[in-house]
Amino acid sequence: MKDLLSFGEAMIRLSPPGHQKMEQATLFEAHVGGTELNVAIGSARLGLKNGYITRLPKNSLGNLVHNRIREHGLDTERIQWSEKDRLGLYFVEAGTNPRGGDLIYDRAHSAISRIDPASLDWDPFFRITGISTSRGLPRPSARRPPKRPVTPWPRPKKPASL
Repeated sequence: MKDLLSFGEAMIRLSPPGHQKMEQATLFEAHVGGTELNVAIGSARLGLKNGYITRLPKNSLGNLVHNRIREHGLDTERIQWSEKDRLGLYFVEAGTNPRGGDLIYDRAHSAISRIDPASLDWDPFFRITGISTSRGLPRPSARRPPKRPVTPWPRPKKPASL
């Protein structure tokens, strides 16, 4: 049994090397990223047995993401594959004083946006963040309540007592 099951959009992050601006770049470094994936990897490093749910395109980019997930010891059994959809991308430009960085998302019509909520098994403990639900991705209540609680993380702080 898994200690944590995380659901979200794994994407490819493309960044120009160093503090180079995107508009000047001739080369981009590729890394796998995604909030829920980062949480699953971090908690696996703390000793938890984790699984990750996402939907990936059945192509080289999907394989890259799948391989990175497995390299971190996460269970990939519940990953769904799509024959025709695309992988979400995001571009990150590191800032340097006095210039700030930049962030551009290219994730419209990505494979995860077409996942069927009825195909998901929400147990064991399930972790999801606001970005996934705000993008219209399925919530556990879309099918049935989980056996264990769905907890947003970080938990909202309680107001200070007077």
